[in-house]
Amino acid sequence: MVPHLIRASRSPDSNLRWQSVDLLGSIRDFRATPAVVERALRDEDVHVRWRSIWAITSLDDGSVVPALLRALKSTDETVSYNAAVALSLFARNEAIPKLLRGLKSPDSFTSWEAANALGSVHDDESVRALISVLKAGRPDMRREAALSLGRTGDKRAPRALLRTLGEDDDPKVRWRAALALRRVGEPSMLSRLRAVLKAEKEPEVSRRLAETISSIERGERRPATGARPKNP
Repeated sequence: MVPHLIRASRSPDSNLRWQSVDLLGSIRDFRATPAVVERALRDEDVHVRWRSIWAITSLDDGSVVPALLRALKSTDETVSYNAAVALSLFARNEAIPKLLRGLKSPDSFTSWEAANALGSVHDDESVRALISVLKAGRPDMRREAALSLGRTGDKRAPRALLRTLGEDDDPKVRWRAALALRRVGEPSMLSRLRAVLKAEKEPEVSRRLAETISSIERGERRPATGARPKNP
C-alpha cells in the first residue's frame, strides 16, 4: 500500500496528492519520508504542501530536519522559503530570517503564511515584527498576528493584544486578540478587560472576551505554542 501511495503523491491530480500524503502521515511508515518532504518543499498546490508539512511531523525518522536545513540554503527561493515554513514546526530558529522576509512579501498568501509560522518559532525581532503588523498590517495580517502573538507567550504580547481589543476597527481582529489573551492574559488585566467588554458592541467579540475573562479569573493558562498547520 505505501509504495502505491508514494507514487500517488507525485500524481498530476492535486486532490490525489493531498489524499496520499494525508494517508502517509497517518500510516507513519518511514519509507514515505523522502517523498513527503519533497511535497512539502516543492508542491505547487498550497493545500498539498501544508498537508505534507503536517505529515512530516509524523514521519520524522531523524532525517527530516537535516533535509529541511539543506533546503533552507537552496538557491530556489520558493524551496528555501517552504523549508523555513516547515522548520517552524520543529522549533528551529534557523527559519526565522526567511520568515521575516516572507512577512514583507508583496504576495498576500506568503506574508500571511509567514505571520502564521512565526507563532510557532520566534525571537525578539520576530515578536517586534508581529506587533508592528498587529498595529498597521492588512486586516488578514492583523488577524493572524494576533493569534501568533498569543502563541509566542512573549511578555510583550498581552499589552499589544489589549490595545488591539480597544482600538482595532475590525471585529475579526478583536475577537482573535481576545482569544489570544486566553493564553497570555494576566489577572492584572482583568479590570481593563471588563471595561473593554462593557464598551464592545459586536456579539462575537463580546462572547470571546467574556470567555477570556472567565478563563483568567479561573487561573487557566494554555500552552504558549500550538500545533500547525491546519488545512487552509
